Amino acid sequence: RTAIIDPLTLGIALVTLLLLWRTRLNNAWYIAAGALTGLAHTLLT
Repeated sequence: RTAIIDPLTLGIALVTLLLLWRTRLNNAWYIAAGALTGLAHTLLT
């Protein structure tokens, strides 16, 4: 619970859970997508 501290992190967690449930992607893709989302958020704000 303490790791999800802002709306962006919550969104990433929910989308990842949904994709894990619905698709068969390699876990490395989830990590890469989360990292790129965080990087884009940092650069744009």
